[in-house]
Amino acid sequence: IHAEAINDARSFMRTALAGSLANQFLTLYQRHNIQSTYAPDTQQIGSRSVKNSTLNYLMLVGDAGIELAWHQFKCADNMTDKSAALRALVNCPTAGDFASRALESFEKQWSDEALVINLWLQIQATNPQAGGLARVEALLEHAHFSIKNPNKVRNLIGAFCQANLVNFHAPDGSGYAFLARYITQLNAINPQVAARLVTPLTRWRKFAEPHGEAMRHALQQVADHGGLAKDIQEIVTKSL
Repeated sequence: IHAEAINDARSFMRTALAGSLANQFLTLYQRHNIQSTYAPDTQQIGSRSVKNSTLNYLMLVGDAGIELAWHQFKCADNMTDKSAALRALVNCPTAGDFASRALESFEKQWSDEALVINLWLQIQATNPQAGGLARVEALLEHAHFSIKNPNKVRNLIGAFCQANLVNFHAPDGSGYAFLARYITQLNAINPQVAARLVTPLTRWRKFAEPHGEAMRHALQQVADHGGLAKDIQEIVTKSL
């Protein structure tokens, strides 16, 4: 697996499709952007899925997508559309102030809802733009995060390592070292959660160099940690 090459190819293809089919995507978005009373039925679920998929493509061409995402974020009457718009803005390198304003507004509105705040953490953790690890490390110090809360660990650390492939697989190996560090820290707090976090490193044989060796080195660091819980020890030993 060549992580950077896969990411670059995927980004190139998505941008090419967005540029070639911009008008069709906009038509689809408008067709499914129906202002009607929310209902969790099959028709509306499908319509929201199409709308939010096309929105992600429209974010790649010009400013029209950003304006649509911002309007959708402000006017959404359901969490699916609101979180989709937030994710679209956060993931867009040209959204700028719109993304930061949306994050602040979302946090303020839902600060008392733990599950929604977990989603807020996850959206930021999976942001593919450069500097992902630094953003995650900053969120580790945020008042909404606690290393003792398994759900928050999964939605921040887990989401970054499982779903933010371009940042987790940074060529300098910083993502792997970060994960190894928190696996050993969680070993004393919640070894079951720590054991689940090991999985991304266990795939080291499938990755091209220098990634494979850097992942193996991080896994070895976990293995060398004294007092490792049985569940973690078993996974690490088998993987090495």
